[in-house]
Amino acid sequence: MSRKITIALSLLIITLVSPLTQLSFFAPVASVAVSWASPQRFTSTAEVSQQPQVLQALDGNVWVFWTVPDPGNVYPHIHYEIYNWTSWSSDRVIVSSGGTNQDIAPAVAQAKNGTIFLAFSSNRAGSNFNIYMKTYSLGTGWSSEVRLTNVPDDEFVSSLVPANDASLWLFWDRRYVASPPCSGTSFCTWIYSKVYRAGTGWSPETAVATNMVQNMQPSAFQMKDGRIWLSYSRAVDAQLTTIHIYYNIYNGASWLGETQLTSSTNVDRHPSILQDTNGSIWVFWERRLPIATCSPTTPCFQADIFYITSTNNGVSWSPEGQVTNDGNNPFDDTHPSAAELKDHRIWVFWSSSRDPQGYLNIYYSYSNPVPAHDVAVTSLVVAPIYVRPGTPVSMNATVQNVGNYTETFVTDLSASNATIAYTGGQTVTLAPGASMRVRFAWNTVGINPGKYTVNCTIPGILGQPLNFQSHNTILAKVHVVAPGDLFMTGKVDLVDASIIAFAFGSRGPDPNWNAAADFDGDGYVGIGDAALVANAFGTRPGDPNWNPVVDIDHDGYVGIGDAATVAYAYGTYGPSPNWNPIADLLGHNRVDIGDAALVAYWYGFVC
Repeated sequence: MSRKITIALSLLIITLVSPLTQLSFFAPVASVAVSWASPQRFTSTAEVSQQPQVLQALDGNVWVFWTVPDPGNVYPHIHYEIYNWTSWSSDRVIVSSGGTNQDIAPAVAQAKNGTIFLAFSSNRAGSNFNIYMKTYSLGTGWSSEVRLTNVPDDEFVSSLVPANDASLWLFWDRRYVASPPCSGTSFCTWIYSKVYRAGTGWSPETAVATNMVQNMQPSAFQMKDGRIWLSYSRAVDAQLTTIHIYYNIYNGASWLGETQLTSSTNVDRHPSILQDTNGSIWVFWERRLPIATCSPTTPCFQADIFYITSTNNGVSWSPEGQVTNDGNNPFDDTHPSAAELKDHRIWVFWSSSRDPQGYLNIYYSYSNPVPAHDVAVTSLVVAPIYVRPGTPVSMNATVQNVGNYTETFVTDLSASNATIAYTGGQTVTLAPGASMRVRFAWNTVGINPGKYTVNCTIPGILGQPLNFQSHNTILAKVHVVAPGDLFMTGKVDLVDASIIAFAFGSRGPDPNWNAAADFDGDGYVGIGDAALVANAFGTRPGDPNWNPVVDIDHDGYVGIGDAATVAYAYGTYGPSPNWNPIADLLGHNRVDIGDAALVAYWYGFVC
């Protein structure tokens, strides 16, 4: 059996067990007058990769989740990769319940506190599918998986909204197979929601979309005005030949009523909704289109990714646009998921059969930049990093306007450990794309030794979303070293104590000391050195009393210059043999109990 037939059977099995074709994904989008890059391949496997979900994280990284069977298996599980804007991480498995179980339809969102929520559907507890969730935090990593629903019906597609009030909204579709609540049909699919709040837990579930046939594939997003928009697919006939995109709006108290968004005679599924940084609302979906070259008696179809936008909160909508347009090519582009990434381009990920082998893989495209308010701290240079109290520290930050509007903003800088030791701020005005260096100086007089965090931050500007503010801050470290830290390494340890012990009791050279005048090398310029100069005074090489040792200036004559050098240094002492100026912590030209006491007091200190 060929590999392609195996994959086809895999798709058939999955479809029979759960209608994966009903899975949806949600996203942000771009402008109507947008151009899209050519589709780029993201996964390259001989398996069925589909249902991508993309997240722009608060720290600037990009997370992409999708479903794919394990090698040699037909049952899908959930994988992910992370993009740090230099390279993608390796492919990692995040959900895999094993055996013949299926883990499908990832939905991902991040709260303001940094917690990432991953919801998904799984049949691990029986023959039907229910919704599960796990979370990720930087300190603890991924949590265990928690079951959120437990009914004898199938629940496939979910959507998460971490709201501004710190609550978490969960939307999902439920296909009734046991006792359908809708009369006149053997099955129906409704969309439900419930809300988690700290202290009270999950609310009871509430039916949100309940027409008589199918409401499926929810995608929700909280807009800038605080309202939550829910988009979904609605089938108006039991044969599922007519499916449109609808949406409803929650205003904080109640749902305002359903609105039909598309009215094509083709099938529209898997909507994805969001609002970009410029305030435009976008909805993506897949549309099934007939292929004209097929036989009229045997019609065939392909799917493209469409989108629509509104710049006035849904009062009016743009004409429909397309991310993909395959014409009569039999490519299926399905399950769109998009996000406005930190480069302010709209990146759309989807599942496609366009690869040469005909397998389903994940592809992506990106738009030209969306107009946005965005600024960044691009570098922070601090010098010196290790200083003694009283040494000035130079702190130079480079800030840039990475948005599309001229911005006036404040660049704040502080240095702190337990307390704030320095604060400063400067107002900057930059045109789009422009950058400048902002200079700060910190006088560390009176600053206690310790490790200080230098924080350069641009407070979020008006119109800059929270998930684009990760580049508004850069941190650096300055070590104000202790007096006993002889080599300024940031710690007072055995090395410092040993240097003090070796140099203890030594003294440095007297102020007028000149080693060149110590002719006899006894560490003292005295009568013996003066007598040598006097004896050779006025001589030249070849004279009876000539002594080259006392020709200090090496001019071939022992004269007044040489005598003056000795006279100036007369009576002075040179350094002790074990003298080490670095051990003279008090600067009094000797190493004594005062220097030793400083090392003893600060011994073990680390900054």
